[in-house]
Amino acid sequence: MKVAFLTTRMDKPSGRYRFLQYVPYLEKEGLSVESFTIPKGILRRRKLFSSLKRFDVVFLQKRLFGYIDWHSLRSHAKYLVYDFDDAVVFNDSNKGASRSAVRSKRFARTIFGSDMIIAGNAYLESLATAIADEVVVIPTPVDSDRYVVGDRVEEKDKGLVVIGWIGSRATVGYLEPYRGILGELYRRYPDIKFKVVSDEFPDWPESESWLIKKRWRYDEEVADIQSFDIGIMPLVDDEWTRGKCAFKLLQYMSSGISAVASPVGVNTEVIDEGVNGLLAVNESEWLDAISKLIEDAGLRKGLGKEARKTIEERYSLRVNAPKLLNVLKANIGRKV
Repeated sequence: MKVAFLTTRMDKPSGRYRFLQYVPYLEKEGLSVESFTIPKGILRRRKLFSSLKRFDVVFLQKRLFGYIDWHSLRSHAKYLVYDFDDAVVFNDSNKGASRSAVRSKRFARTIFGSDMIIAGNAYLESLATAIADEVVVIPTPVDSDRYVVGDRVEEKDKGLVVIGWIGSRATVGYLEPYRGILGELYRRYPDIKFKVVSDEFPDWPESESWLIKKRWRYDEEVADIQSFDIGIMPLVDDEWTRGKCAFKLLQYMSSGISAVASPVGVNTEVIDEGVNGLLAVNESEWLDAISKLIEDAGLRKGLGKEARKTIEERYSLRVNAPKLLNVLKANIGRKV
């Protein structure tokens, strides 16, 4: 069985985690897999699309096309799977999370015209099932063989507690409303540090003594997360963020890191409050939740242990890869 994966960029998180990390498993199961970056030029796109007729399944990750491109793709794809892990019918939070008429039209065309839809969570599923019936939910999985519990020794760090966040320039803005909270925590606990792993960093002049800026690198990502004692995932609550798949939260949890997150979208499904993590709505709750974790290493360890268990049972690559295989093979009537 031959499968073609299409994405805008191989180095973006969606490309890496929504299909590239599946490739070794799929090839082990006997599938022939090729991955393609969607070209920018229309003639190059046409050339790519016309080559897709040699594949049994075409897997399109998140991209929405105008009518001409869509018609070209659809006419050459024998069986088309559309996968999305963001609320692509909306502009992102930086643009007010407003519904886009153009995106909505393209989304409806794509959902209606695809043979199978894969949504990253139940909220995204609801957007798709308003248009089509063939929709399955597969969360963005974390490779629990890669994101493992580290050997963090607090005595070595002389009691230093590191609050961490990992992300990119597209999401670093979500930290801004929490600037005052983090500053207050430092005033209460002068030994803490706040570590940001990203390609862009908050511009907080007052944070020189407590903010660690670490540029993201793929080969250092796991070690950076393992250096956290507490991982945070703050979000505003809007139509864009409700579609997020909580991947940074899953990265923390797979690494056995205790986490605090905003109760937005799938975060409330991933975190069982007080069992495998903590949820916080307002400033008071965020201060209270992080303070508890700073003060209680046993609580951090207990939540981290349960968090790792949650990943292994529900969100690991090992658990979710067979689900994708089933979807890809469904077109020829075979189930694994």
